[in-house]
Amino acid sequence: MVGDKDGKIPGVEGCSSKVGSLMEINEFPLAELLDDRRTSILDIQLCELALDLGVTEYSGGRVEIRKLKNKLIVNVIDEELARRSRNN
Repeated sequence: MVGDKDGKIPGVEGCSSKVGSLMEINEFPLAELLDDRRTSILDIQLCELALDLGVTEYSGGRVEIRKLKNKLIVNVIDEELARRSRNN
């Protein structure tokens, strides 16, 4: 399952899911996966810019950890998209 009890991944902004219920990744609509992927890629870029400017911390924790969590999200989504592609 992805996320906490509220469907959020701690430390990562912009991840959408069904509020109040956890879903398996294979239950997410394609459009939602693609939107989450795009949002995570944009956040990775923002984290890289922050790190380039010397910003290492933000109100939610360390920028590097946020960047790594977003990379993990993108990897998980990419694996699910590949699985769906193989099954179609």
